[in-house]
This record gives sequence, C-alpha cells and structure tokens, in this order.
Amino acid sequence: MLVIFRIIYYNNDMEQYNNRTINGELIPEPTDDNTANILAQLWAREEELSVVYELENVTSSSYNLDVLLGQITVKAAQIMHAQDCTIFLTQKNSDELFVRSTQSEQRKQVQQIKVKKGEGIVGTVVATGEPIIANDLSNEPRWKKAISEDLHFKTKSIICTPMVFNGVIIGAIEAINKIDNEDGFLPSDLRVLTIISNQTAKAIETTKILQESQNQDRLATIGKMSYGIIHDIKNPMAIIKGYAELIGMKEPKMSSYTEKIISSIDRLVGMTQELLDYSRGEINLACRTYNVPEFISGFIEMIKNSFEAADIRIEQDIQYNGDICFDKDRMLRVMFNISTNAKDAMPDGGIFMIKVSEQNGEVTFSLRDTGIGMPDNIKKTAFEPFVTHGKSNGTGLGMSITKRIIETHGGRIWLTSEEGVGTEIAFTIPIVIEDEQGVN
Repeated sequence: MLVIFRIIYYNNDMEQYNNRTINGELIPEPTDDNTANILAQLWAREEELSVVYELENVTSSSYNLDVLLGQITVKAAQIMHAQDCTIFLTQKNSDELFVRSTQSEQRKQVQQIKVKKGEGIVGTVVATGEPIIANDLSNEPRWKKAISEDLHFKTKSIICTPMVFNGVIIGAIEAINKIDNEDGFLPSDLRVLTIISNQTAKAIETTKILQESQNQDRLATIGKMSYGIIHDIKNPMAIIKGYAELIGMKEPKMSSYTEKIISSIDRLVGMTQELLDYSRGEINLACRTYNVPEFISGFIEMIKNSFEAADIRIEQDIQYNGDICFDKDRMLRVMFNISTNAKDAMPDGGIFMIKVSEQNGEVTFSLRDTGIGMPDNIKKTAFEPFVTHGKSNGTGLGMSITKRIIETHGGRIWLTSEEGVGTEIAFTIPIVIEDEQGVN
C-alpha cells in the first residue's frame, strides 16, 4: 500500500498540494480549481486511511502495553514529521498526568515529567477535551517553558490532542517540532494526530481489558490450586504445631522458640488462605487494637536475623506512640511483602528505614530502602497482579495483595522510587477506636 505522509496545507486563497505520485509517477497539476479541490480531498482521505492502516498494524502486534505504546510513539513521530512524540495518561483519584511513553532521546528525564490537569498545554487539552496547535510559543501562556529549559531542549512548535475512549478522556498525545515546515504544525496535522489519538485510546483500553481477562483466568486457576493446597497443608501443619506446643509444655526453657514455630505455622497457613481469598476477591479482616511501637518492634524482631545476614541495617523513626485498630496477621503480611522486596533490592546490603507518623486522623507507615530502585514502567504497575521486577521467584501477587489489604482497612498506599537510589512505599491506616461491641 502506498503511504503518503506529505500533508496538504491550506492558505487563505486556495488549497495547495505538492509532488503527489501514483506508483512512482508524478501527477500533473490540475488546470482548474474544482479539480484541485477534489484531488486535495482525495489526498487527505488517502492519508487518513494510510494512518489508520499503519497504526492498525502496530496496535495488533503486541498485547504488552509498554511495548505497544513505545511502538506508537515512534510511528506517530514519523507520521507527524515531528522531532518528539509523548503519550500522557491520567491517573485514578489524581489530577496529575504522567508520561507513559516517549520516543524522546531524553527518555529517562521526560518520563519524570508530571503535569496537572488544566496546567500547561497537555493539562489544558486533557481538562477541556480540545486540541491545541501552538506554533508561536513566545506568545503562548499555556506553554510550560521551564520543562524545556530543564531538559535543555529547544521547543519551537507543539501540537496536542486528547485521547478519548467511550466519551472519557484518558490522556493526550503531544508532538513537538515539525521537521519539514518552519512555520510549524498545520490544521491538516490536527486531523492526523486526532486519528492517532483515537486509535491509541482504543488500543490502550483494549489491551487493559485483555490483560484483566488474562489475570482473572490466572487468579481462577490459582484459586483452584490454593483450595487443594490449603487442605494438604493444614494436616501436617497441625501435627507440627501440636508437637511444638508439647515441647513448650515439657521444656519451659524452649517456650520462646516453640512460640515462634507456632506463630510461623499460623502465618504460613494464613498466607495460603489469603491467596485463596484474594483469588476469590475476598479479604475478611479481624481487627483489634494494637500499640503501634510494640507492633513495629515485634515485626523488626522477626526480620532482624535475615536482614543482618544480608548486611542490611534496620533503622526506625516512630513519631506516633498510640494505638490503632487493624488485622494484625494481615498487617504483618503487608510489612513482610514490602520488607522482602526491599531486601531483594539490596543484594549488597544497605539501610531499611521504618518511619511512622500521624496526621489528620490517620497513621502513615513509610518503609524505605537504599536499593536498586524501580524503572518507570514497573513503578506505574507495581500494585497490579503478576508484576515482578528482578526476581526469579514469586507469584507477582505480593504488592497487589498488599494494596488490597490496606484499602480494605480504609487506607491508601503509594510508592516513590528512583533507580540507583532506592524505593519508598508508604501507606495509611485510619485511627479507629475499638469498643466492647467492636470497631467504631
């Protein structure tokens, strides 16, 4: 199929077209305005169909969202004859947009950019749903000049269109610097980028649906397996637990060790049950009131030996000394999931910091490591099921389960990470008082 990328452009007097060919042969210029108008419309439709065709090939080639969007940004820059192309996506429960994909040579720096809805050209496009062409940036108040300056990048012209799926704006595509036209982007470019945006929005949502469907199938399989595993585990675990209790009764000096054995057995069975509950979409809490410093101290005691063996120093900054109400076993699972990931991220040792503070009726737990950090594509999907990074083992469910536990408690969870610096995962638990009848 002949793909023609030369854009038909317009001036105030007449439509113009340049160097059109069919099968490599130059088409002669038309001799009247009516013929010129008809041909111009035909060329425009051909180009739009060519764009759809090109993108359809790209979007049908991968079900990995990051790979897919990487291919789209490259193809979009080619089609638009733009120096750079970047895809911004919205975030749930946030007014910030983040860079999901870019073909910029400064990819790492660009992916750190965050823009609020209503701010800058991209933020305005997402907030209003209206596209923008900005060819005179010196007189463009919506342009965030500081971003280009920070990147040491000369921005001359910008075109941006919203990505809309089923009437919902999910992000925007921005192309920068028209390569083959010193005057910048044209109205015809806007039509082409709108087609790209619509195709991309559809590809994103379709890919998400396919991934969710695959995850549900995998969770259903895990659920069936977990059901059998629980029954197979409970009997031998009950025997081990019984002998541990017996040793503790006959040898009181060994009671501290047997208590740890019993506690570990209960956690093992609980973890398996938790996996089953998660696959069914259930997490049932058994909340009680616990003192926060005592809970943290007990948790540190559990991980201390393994962290010391890995040359990792545990530090703590407990600024809240009160009580809160939570499911202790579930909360230990949260802490273990986060600390295990932190330990894996520090193969050469480091520092693991646990900080607890209180503000606005909720307690914030912050767990930070000085490990290898996460790449941007992992940061954005860290709490999704079956996502792993730098591990040869694990189900990829740990952080997804962690998120569900925290949200079931009525809290929030988030992370910040920088490659080569480390990762911090923080979550909140509301301060709730438990009375004799239960939790208020």
